[in-house]
Amino acid sequence: MGRASDFGTDNLFSMPRRETNSVIDRLSEMNVDMVEKQIPIEQISSFPNHPFRVDVDDSMLQLVASIKAKGLLEPVLVRKKGHQSYEMLSGHRRMKACEIAGIKELKAIVIDVDDDEAVGVMVDSNLHRPNILPSEKAFAYKMKMDAMKHQGKRADLIGSEIVESNNIVACQNAADIKDVNEDKIVSAASSSAEEIGKEARESARQVFRYLRLTNLSKPLLKAVDEKKLKLVPAVNLSYIPEETQNKLYDVFEETGKYPSNSQSTEIRSMSESDEDVDVNDIREILNAPKKETVKLPKRVMELIPKGEDPAEYIYQAINFFQNPEVI
Repeated sequence: MGRASDFGTDNLFSMPRRETNSVIDRLSEMNVDMVEKQIPIEQISSFPNHPFRVDVDDSMLQLVASIKAKGLLEPVLVRKKGHQSYEMLSGHRRMKACEIAGIKELKAIVIDVDDDEAVGVMVDSNLHRPNILPSEKAFAYKMKMDAMKHQGKRADLIGSEIVESNNIVACQNAADIKDVNEDKIVSAASSSAEEIGKEARESARQVFRYLRLTNLSKPLLKAVDEKKLKLVPAVNLSYIPEETQNKLYDVFEETGKYPSNSQSTEIRSMSESDEDVDVNDIREILNAPKKETVKLPKRVMELIPKGEDPAEYIYQAINFFQNPEVI
């Protein structure tokens, strides 16, 4: 058996997904050294910039009650950081519940991974959690993308110019890009994005959308979490400067209306032509009569992958059919 890095970065970032296998099971299959032991909670620190929230809500109180009654059934996953010092990879909620329950030690599995490998394990082992917020998923995906970049994987989707690296075109600082074809960006970085989406059963395009959410202002990102603002409109707004985003948020809250896909596209175009957006123009867009929608047959909807916007997916399919050479 050996250290995770002894088996290659590709193995750790592309661990085969099986419905009944946990990350621990897959690490075991890769012969990564694992030691199970009791560790005092005071010796375990949270993962730096852990993107998944740990709230003391009803589900947390239920977990506390379960732990009090049955103990901690599933060990947490940590890595050793130093003498009597560990870092949590998977189990932040369980650790919090144990603290509330008055438990001083945790049953833990200790593995040996470096910083970037730890990010991959942390993200993959938390994506199975129910009710993950879009903001949590967005920053988790970005952390894993950055770790893959550090490990020499394909370039980041976020970036300020188009660059060539190992014949792969990457986009950097996409928030500053106004005339780059988004479809080509997604296509170029699809291999990395597909790897990231494996754990959540999501397409490369959907991963790219979540990555774009990290460019939203805090108020708009919160609106996405609260399901006021949908994903695709949020992606469109993420290309707008933050100062203008805050101005838009005030209008959305004032009117009680958040933009649809087409309205957000119109707002984005308006911002690109004139960064000093007139709030009256925004109100006019929001109050315009909704365009007539067409209900798609069930047999068509069944062909559209989960998480994809039907209109956008159909548009891309038609575009590919008519112009296969540009995809």
